[in-house]
Amino acid sequence: MRLTREDFETCRERALNLLDRRAHSAGEIRVKLLARGFEEALVVLVVDDLLRSGLVNDLYFAIALCQERLRGSRPAGPARLKADLQRRHVPADIAEQAVHAALAEAGVDAEFEAALTAGRTKWTALRRRAGQDVRQDRERLLRFLAGRGFGFDLGKRVLERLERGGEN
Repeated sequence: MRLTREDFETCRERALNLLDRRAHSAGEIRVKLLARGFEEALVVLVVDDLLRSGLVNDLYFAIALCQERLRGSRPAGPARLKADLQRRHVPADIAEQAVHAALAEAGVDAEFEAALTAGRTKWTALRRRAGQDVRQDRERLLRFLAGRGFGFDLGKRVLERLERGGEN
């Protein structure tokens, strides 16, 4: 099938509509346009055009997403951030770069603070239950933090802080 200027404009308009709702990675746009029935060659042209024009930038998208997830109400650790970015079709090397950039910009102890924020609510809920074993609650908290993408050593630091009552 021959691609026309009209086909290009229709596909580009659909991509711009996606970007009006929220930022997307180039991979997300590609997947969504293909799902809408646009041809592969046309989608490649449109995504390349968006990348060239600066309307789509995977690195900026990834860094912004990481920053949001580090300081949001449901903080995530590096492993979870990378997995979330790859689910959004961000290439692995860009995801790695974005996570490091977001953590560096957030500060030295940003990862610990994010883990502490995530762990504090969970720990409070675990300890509020009557008759529960403290050892089991510790294990549950560490599993919870691991599921959020935080490493074991960091989880242990968070647990120690929470068991001391949250003081430094």
